[in-house]
Amino acid sequence: MAGFSGRNIIDYRSIFGNVFRRQEGLSGRILAGFLAVLLMMVAGAAEPINVVQAKDILENISLGLPVEYDNVIVEGDLDLSELELPTVALERDWFELYIGYPDYEMLVYSPIRITNSIIKGFVNLNGANLQNDTDLRVTTFEGPVYLIGSKFNQTAFFQYATFKQIANFGSATFNQTANFRFATFYQNANFESATFNQIADFSGTHSDNTKFNKDADFRKAAFDRDAKFAFAWFNRDADFESAIFGQYADFALTDFNKDAKFSGVRFSQKADLSGVGFNQAANFEKAEFNQTASFWLTKFRQNANFRLAKFNQTISFSATKFDQIADFGQAQFNQEAHFEDARLLHAFFNNSQFFKEVFFDNAWINGTFSLYRTRYDKLNIRWNRIHDLAYDDTAYHLLIQNFNKLGFFDDASECQYSYRYKHMWERWRDGDIDRGFFDFLAWLTYGFGQRPVRPLGWALLFILIGGIFFTATNSITCSKESAGKPENRPDPNQHKEDDQKSCARKISIWGTISHSRSGTHQCMRVVNWLVSRQISNVG
Repeated sequence: MAGFSGRNIIDYRSIFGNVFRRQEGLSGRILAGFLAVLLMMVAGAAEPINVVQAKDILENISLGLPVEYDNVIVEGDLDLSELELPTVALERDWFELYIGYPDYEMLVYSPIRITNSIIKGFVNLNGANLQNDTDLRVTTFEGPVYLIGSKFNQTAFFQYATFKQIANFGSATFNQTANFRFATFYQNANFESATFNQIADFSGTHSDNTKFNKDADFRKAAFDRDAKFAFAWFNRDADFESAIFGQYADFALTDFNKDAKFSGVRFSQKADLSGVGFNQAANFEKAEFNQTASFWLTKFRQNANFRLAKFNQTISFSATKFDQIADFGQAQFNQEAHFEDARLLHAFFNNSQFFKEVFFDNAWINGTFSLYRTRYDKLNIRWNRIHDLAYDDTAYHLLIQNFNKLGFFDDASECQYSYRYKHMWERWRDGDIDRGFFDFLAWLTYGFGQRPVRPLGWALLFILIGGIFFTATNSITCSKESAGKPENRPDPNQHKEDDQKSCARKISIWGTISHSRSGTHQCMRVVNWLVSRQISNVG
């Protein structure tokens, strides 16, 4: 057996990453590459890779001896079911038994350290109760890995591990820190119903990430302490349905490249989802946030579902971008909700409840904004930031009252105009022709009282039309009095001849308009009076 020398484990990727980060420019990268190759050569010369048979490792485990290997290739299958280890019976429900969870656990007293190595065969540690440290850092598993129902009573190190086939940790229990930083899962990773009693670390950094290249299943997982997923990459579906986060949940700057499923999740403490990229559908239906939660600078590129979600403390969607539908139907906001500088396309808050202030300062809603049966006290938003408020009588009236309460009187007027306009078309669609017609007149002539320029425009238009009409029909001629008075002329005999020439001359359109203004003005007064009387009777 190759002994574990006691030296620090060589973490090549960490070393190379630090070297590259400290170098700048082309020459620096060349130097860093040279150093990386040199390190590999030195390490290879100092420690040639040895081949170890899996049966030798199993023999040590059966005898309770330490398993300590570094920089080796393990040939064969590591299958604990072949060993006669002491067992403890477990109670499983019918479903767990149906899907193959063992109804026992095997006590393993050997500390297991296989680092910087390659395990060729499959690994079967189902039902193993590992009493000592399990250290599999920088190890590549080329076959399937099964740790269903396993229990790790000491720290479990899988840092920089590579799983090329399925990795199944279903119903596993981690009683100490579970370290999966920078691990790569090439196939499905199953942590369904797993329990993490201490820190669960799946985080990465700007330069290196924990990668899930296939589906990641964390359904019903229980994270009793901090759960760290910052900078992780989920390249296929990530399912956290009904998971429980007992302490800080850190998903900052995580990328979800397929569907992200958080329905029924409970965040008992702070949840940080800042800068997350949800590139496909994000589902937080019935999720519960019991402490502050932040989606600052997060991007939802497809539909975001927060229906029936409950936010018991301050929630921040500041500077968040929703490229498709953001559905907060029946959501409950028990503290302040912040949407400052957010960018939303279609936002639905139907039947939602806001028990504290809502802030949409500098936010833009570029599509439909629906407040159907939404309950709120103060909604800090400006009318010009709403592209289209979905029609609902109550929603419009409450928003008008909200604007007046906040002192946004111009916004209230514009909201009133939008409501009257949509209400007019609703009457036409409902077959209420009479009221719809007079609403149409009110809109056309003076914009429901919100467009004072329209009456002036109509007056000028009628004056112009009247002038054109009277000019075209020669309906206006000058009177003899208008041609000039005789006392102003030196020759009285010329008076009659000048009058005849002046009256015979055709009146210009501007002259006609000057004659028709007073009559048109009187007509407009009569029309406005009739319309206002009808509107007061109808409305």
